[in-house]
Amino acid sequence: MRHELARLGKEAERVEFTHRWLSPDGEQLVIHLNAMQRRDHTGRAVAAVGSAQDVTEREAILETMRLWSQVIETTAEGMLLVNRDLRPLQVNAAFSQITGLALEGLRRDGWRFFDDVFRRQIQPALERVGRWQGERTSHGADGQLNYHWFNVGVLLDDTGRPGHYVVMVSDVSALRRSQSRLDYLARHDSLTGLPNRAAMMEYLHEQIIAIDPREGAMALLYLDLDRFKNVNDSLGQHWGDRVLLAVSDRLRGHLPPTAVLGRPESDEFMVMMTDLRSPADAVALAEALLEALRPALKVEHYEFAIGASVGIAFHPQHAGSVEELVKNANIAMHRAKARGRNRLQVFSEQMSTEIVDRLALEAQIRAALARGEFQLHYQPKVELATGRVVGAEALVRWPHPSQGSIAPGRFVPVAEESGLIAELGRWVMSEAAAQAARWHAEGLRMGHIAVNVAGPQVWRGDFLDHIQGLLRRYDLEPSLLQVEITETLLMSDATQEDTVRRLEALRDLGLKLAIDDFGTGYSSLSRLKRLPVATLKIDQSFVNGVCGDANDAAIVRAIIAMARTLGLATVAEGVETEEQLSWLRHEGCDMGQGYLFGKALPAAAFVALVNAGTVGTAGPRG
Repeated sequence: MRHELARLGKEAERVEFTHRWLSPDGEQLVIHLNAMQRRDHTGRAVAAVGSAQDVTEREAILETMRLWSQVIETTAEGMLLVNRDLRPLQVNAAFSQITGLALEGLRRDGWRFFDDVFRRQIQPALERVGRWQGERTSHGADGQLNYHWFNVGVLLDDTGRPGHYVVMVSDVSALRRSQSRLDYLARHDSLTGLPNRAAMMEYLHEQIIAIDPREGAMALLYLDLDRFKNVNDSLGQHWGDRVLLAVSDRLRGHLPPTAVLGRPESDEFMVMMTDLRSPADAVALAEALLEALRPALKVEHYEFAIGASVGIAFHPQHAGSVEELVKNANIAMHRAKARGRNRLQVFSEQMSTEIVDRLALEAQIRAALARGEFQLHYQPKVELATGRVVGAEALVRWPHPSQGSIAPGRFVPVAEESGLIAELGRWVMSEAAAQAARWHAEGLRMGHIAVNVAGPQVWRGDFLDHIQGLLRRYDLEPSLLQVEITETLLMSDATQEDTVRRLEALRDLGLKLAIDDFGTGYSSLSRLKRLPVATLKIDQSFVNGVCGDANDAAIVRAIIAMARTLGLATVAEGVETEEQLSWLRHEGCDMGQGYLFGKALPAAAFVALVNAGTVGTAGPRG
């Protein structure tokens, strides 16, 4: 302060400055000083006069305003101030950055934001509550659609009337695009890009509302791949995904323009048809899709024979709601699969009752596994030359606590369709290993116990570990267990190499391997010689006719000769008559099983049969 005052009369005739001053009571004040030099008529300085003003409050307000201005300029939210005539007065940097509009251009050209239509839209809210907020879109210089969120507020003048408007704008384009992507992912399958179950259900609902039942109809095709699980189980999800992509591409190529294809589940697809001239259109499309999937899918060095089963349901004929339509198409698909796969089926009311029964049986199978209701019975394998029991096949039985004995032909197919067959097969293997160990400890010398294993059981990741664990747990000689696998499973192109590797690992453990139902899978000699098997089981459909059908006799004779050449043993299944036994002995078949030697028996009855000595006459039927 002294320095400024010292300038008076020397450097300046008048000085004006602001000084911060600490008062005796410790309060900081801001003082504005104004002083001037007074001179007489000769120009000599005679006095200095001035004034001091406490401007502490004014400076505090100005500092706040400066800070607020900095906030406005540095905020990421754009701000525009306009007068009551909507003439732009001021914008901040963020506003120009977000909208691409500068103040000069706004003053010259105005802003489409405040067009007459929009003013009429927001005016009621501004008059009622003094503010409006909402989203507007515009195209940027690059042509991309931008999303902006606006807040418009009214600033009243001294009379209480709107004097100015302040517009705040935020760029939410990235958020909207992210939300749009999330919405897309929520409604589409991430692998194929097809609509997922939720999206298909919405499309179906929209169409059901739009269709006049008196004039139009809609069809839903529900398609399930027949052998896809084999791919996933044997080769892994990576190859499964590639197969699904190939399937979806092939299906897309055979759809009419108005049909909608979706993927509601892992290996299931939906097709919605809305331009039906007659139900025959849906049937024709289903046939075309089945035919499209008939040729093998080529993915790199693999060829996958997949195929599909298709169920068809119509609205309003079969369903009045989306849920009922999907359910009935699904029921029809399962019926097509049960009839032999690679076929189509139109829904009927009778199917609904049958599927309810099947689902109830599936639930009972799950409960039976949990409660330990299943039992093993053992059917003898007999050496044909001597009549001596040389092994047994373990066959699962289900003595239901309230329904009595449920036939395997009823519950095994349901276990296969529902995916329970692997769990059931695992239990059978465990129980058979335990029984083999008990009989060996008791001194019963009857050879091996054979266990049928299904594809899903073989392809489980822990299949080999489970069997190794059983051998260790029961200190069991591996030769006391035999694994039987169907010829059809071995011949599957998609799984053959992996299946053979797993079976080779079993052989290396010391287990004997057999091909069950041989003659039904169309295997070639070149393939057969590479398989790690010791026994061929001749399917009973051929054994039944060896004494009366020249073709069956020729087939069985050829199988026996082929097995002998390859050093394999043969077992004839379903031997029921002495005449069949005599024929098989004459042709050199090694072993047989069937009702002639005995039906499948509980463990205790089987032991009694073995201890009785040789068998060779018809036993009791059951």
